[in-house]
Amino acid sequence: MKKMWTGIIMLLLLSACANDEAALSEADEGTNVSVLKPVQLNENWELQEVVQDDNLIVSVYEHAEKGTVELIQDQQIQGLDPAVLRDYLNDGNWTGDFHRPADGMPLAIHEYVGEWTSLPDPEERVQYTFVRQFDLFQTPADGLSYYQVIGQNVSESDVIEFVEALDRVQS
Repeated sequence: MKKMWTGIIMLLLLSACANDEAALSEADEGTNVSVLKPVQLNENWELQEVVQDDNLIVSVYEHAEKGTVELIQDQQIQGLDPAVLRDYLNDGNWTGDFHRPADGMPLAIHEYVGEWTSLPDPEERVQYTFVRQFDLFQTPADGLSYYQVIGQNVSESDVIEFVEALDRVQS
């Protein structure tokens, strides 16, 4: 009997994950945002929830031993100046290695560029607000998609690995 209940619970968990994955594909088809999701993430990360409202998509990932990472995707995220980011990339004064900049300064991670911010509060949080580098130079017809990753109770390297694992959803 115990094995049967374990099997039922596993099926429910797998279907919930499949539903969240399907929600990301639906969001990609139903919004103007180029939807991202992490691929090849460490097995300790699990997609907990996907919330969509118009062109806003929020995906919450939980680490088995640490905290959470929220991936927010929206064309209305404010605070980034595309011209400043474009100039930063054109100047070539950046490397592939992570050197934590001052809060609010540009930072390139993998194929993305944005601003890194540490938010000191009781629960350690780091935030990276960014765009796809390619989109800065060839803006999509639907407009520039903005993204934000907020890591809570995870290390800076966890957030960087998460961002490096992001790729576009293929619907």
